[in-house]
Amino acid sequence: MNTALSAPAPDRREHLAWVAWPISVGLVFLLCSISSPIFETNDDVHLSMIAHGYGIATGGSPRLVYSNVLWGYFIQLVPEIWGVPGYSLITLGIVVVVGAVVIRSVLATRIGIAGAIAVLTLVVARAILIPQYTINAGLLMVAAVVCWHRFDKQESGGRLALCAGCLLAYCSFLVRSHEFLLVLGVALPLLPWRSLWLRRDAKVALILLVVAIGASSILDHFAYRGAEWAEFNRFNAVRIPYNDYGAAEHLKDRPQILRRYGYTANDVDLITDWYFEDPKIADPEKLQSMLRELGPLAFQPGSLEKAWKGVSELGSSDKLLPIVLAGVFLAVMRPRWRIFWVWSLCLGALFTLGLLGRPGVTRVYVPLVGLLLLAPFLDDGGVLLDCTKVRRWTIIGVVLVASLFNAQTVLGNSRGLRSWSEDVRGGLRLFPSDGVVVWGGNFPYEAVYPVLGSSPNFRNLHLYLLDDFTLAPYSVATTARQSGHGFLDQLVDKRGVPVVVNDYGAALLETYCRDNLHGIFDVLVNRNYGQVWVTTFRCRVD
Repeated sequence: MNTALSAPAPDRREHLAWVAWPISVGLVFLLCSISSPIFETNDDVHLSMIAHGYGIATGGSPRLVYSNVLWGYFIQLVPEIWGVPGYSLITLGIVVVVGAVVIRSVLATRIGIAGAIAVLTLVVARAILIPQYTINAGLLMVAAVVCWHRFDKQESGGRLALCAGCLLAYCSFLVRSHEFLLVLGVALPLLPWRSLWLRRDAKVALILLVVAIGASSILDHFAYRGAEWAEFNRFNAVRIPYNDYGAAEHLKDRPQILRRYGYTANDVDLITDWYFEDPKIADPEKLQSMLRELGPLAFQPGSLEKAWKGVSELGSSDKLLPIVLAGVFLAVMRPRWRIFWVWSLCLGALFTLGLLGRPGVTRVYVPLVGLLLLAPFLDDGGVLLDCTKVRRWTIIGVVLVASLFNAQTVLGNSRGLRSWSEDVRGGLRLFPSDGVVVWGGNFPYEAVYPVLGSSPNFRNLHLYLLDDFTLAPYSVATTARQSGHGFLDQLVDKRGVPVVVNDYGAALLETYCRDNLHGIFDVLVNRNYGQVWVTTFRCRVD
């Protein structure tokens, strides 16, 4: 038995926490200095706009819809520093905290500084350079599991680790409750159930966590109960199957359902493509009734193919493959039933998501593969426990190689996004600051609003968004509709409506003008702002 590798010396253990923070902060600064981080999707940009009151929002609000309202209040408390919005500071701050927790835990397995940094890079590199709030929520929950394992080992500071784990889990819930539940479900076999069940301090901490989550859910529910949220609430729950789970494609295969409710294929395509301006087609009752007649999405044709795509993404995505292969290798080097069950639950979850019509969403996968990678280090003392020197260096070597490949992929993606961002912002210097409609994701939000801010500043742009926040009371779109200058009002006006839209959306709009408004569709002006085109459309209605 190689006792030298079984556990770190007590004095060494005490210094791990102090080493962990500089390493985590240093990695974030290093990667951000190499390539400026760009948000993965426009979701984070929208949430930042809502919290701080610019772009698509007429004023700041903590009601972020996809994060808990308490998290929105917390974001608003963080001031802008050196041109970096509070939302971005919190985004990177989360990764620093997660990184410190991970490095502290991995160092305790005696993998060495180089090996620990390699593991940390595998887990958080993408979250640093291509951040997304779903990834952050999942990583917070992974860090919570790591903290609870430290508590289970009854090391010095075990009670502090218990409280830290509960706090991280609570923050994960506030950031994105769906990802919190997903990672928690997959991590169930790794949780130290015996200690959590038998120890009084653990019971108290978990009860307080559950109470806090319950109270926060109630507060969030009541935050959207005002009359101004009624239209948004009625429609938002119904539109998700159309926008995210492919319901429209199945309905178009059942034209009798569409005819029964007075819809055309173009109408449901408009809903899928985020056009919610016309209450005749954005009718929550009719849309919900069509879904009921269609039946569960999991039982529709092609669902099994999507389910398999959800699982196969682990092996086909270059964004995930180095981490997955490293996780498989570590699991094989120290096979345990708990590791097997974690993998099984992960594959089952991804299969189910695909079956429901949501396969291959990378931001959902990143925290899960990070958990799979860390699981062998957490189980029964770690993958390096009692191993020979050759096996130890083999493990370290594999982790280092995987980390290098992963870093190369992430940096390549990030540099491509940075170059794109610079080109886009360079072409938008003369972009109109008011009166432009942005259809869905056709405006490059991530490029215009990078994580660390940029010059020139585009905070003065007022964007009429056709997206999931179109009906929110604080949106520029809602204010314009209430003042009689909504999208439909402008579309039939002789001056037309300027829209950032692609050819597909323009074709949908032309069909809508002809079939729904019985008008003639005209393209009045087409202006180019670098990579962004603004086209002015008009629907001539007699």
